Amino acid sequence: MVVLAVAVLAVGGSAAAQTTWNLTGDWRGSAGNLMQLRQSGTTGTWFARAADMKTWAHDFTGEISGNSISGTFQDRPGYQLHNRGVITARIIDDCHFVITGVGVNGAAPTGGGERFTKTPCSAPQPWPALPDALVPIASVSNGCGGGDASAQGKFGDTSTYKNSNVNPVARSYTVNFREACKLHDAGYSGARVRDALHGGVVVDFFRWTKAAVDKKFLEDMILICERTIPASAATALANCKATGGNVSTGARSRFNFVDRFGSLFWKDRANVRGLWAVTGDAAAPQWAITQSTRMVKAAWRGGTGQPGLRGEFRGTLVSRDQDTVIRGFAQITRNGETKLGAMSLLFTPGTVLADKIVVLGPGMRATLKR
Repeated sequence: MVVLAVAVLAVGGSAAAQTTWNLTGDWRGSAGNLMQLRQSGTTGTWFARAADMKTWAHDFTGEISGNSISGTFQDRPGYQLHNRGVITARIIDDCHFVITGVGVNGAAPTGGGERFTKTPCSAPQPWPALPDALVPIASVSNGCGGGDASAQGKFGDTSTYKNSNVNPVARSYTVNFREACKLHDAGYSGARVRDALHGGVVVDFFRWTKAAVDKKFLEDMILICERTIPASAATALANCKATGGNVSTGARSRFNFVDRFGSLFWKDRANVRGLWAVTGDAAAPQWAITQSTRMVKAAWRGGTGQPGLRGEFRGTLVSRDQDTVIRGFAQITRNGETKLGAMSLLFTPGTVLADKIVVLGPGMRATLKR
């Protein structure tokens, strides 16, 4: 076990320039060495136990400059592994540092490379980049038909238009509106998807109103009509854009239907703000959840018998066909040890009293209710 009193002075030894690093604690090295560091001014004692279980001890004096440690050591009487020397290290954060070099009996520091981790680590760790809310459009659409999301073609995907309203043998044009219907479905679900009709640009429908989604649906269908039917087939093109003529259903007719009945299929955007209780565990702390569009944060503290428990979650709300999942990461502190890991919150809407969230990871599974 190493006990190392490390100086916390910047270059020049100015006490006013004291760093914010907190290196006090127990440390374990990647090569098996154990240390115990104690910051106590400019001098201290370093005891070590190596992986081979041999022990040695040194008097140590060191300084911190930025994220670097440099110092000298001297064998205590009775320890013969090293007489004296210098040592350097690089601080990664309050819970990690790397030995960058050791010099013995006047030699410059060389070697190093052993990484040490504080055990337990209670310092906040950097948050990873949060997941994107982008989903495959097939997972939130079924084309021009009903039912759950599906890549299977639907009877309503296509319509056929004759280039005459009176001649039964006039040329016909079959138009496939499936891409417009898929985007319309994604809009009703509030999903973030790629728009294949417009070069694959990403569209996030979370803030769109029903009227805006329906308007885009009409515009997309008209665009498909224009791409499929040549301008020279004026009657067929006009019928495709409008109500379909005598024998089919046009873009305007399809729009009129969703404008009138679409509210039956519209999905309210997920709202998880508020206080949530862990079901089946009266001793567990409540979760306070905040939400800004797709950014969701949660925090919970303490609980009966767990005064040191701290939890924080950050995630991205992902809109799906039948439910909503919030994918992200949680940083949880228990008994002085902080762990950061992936976590997902599966939100299933119901009535106000029936809304629930299933929490998965890291190291926990729980169900939350408002």
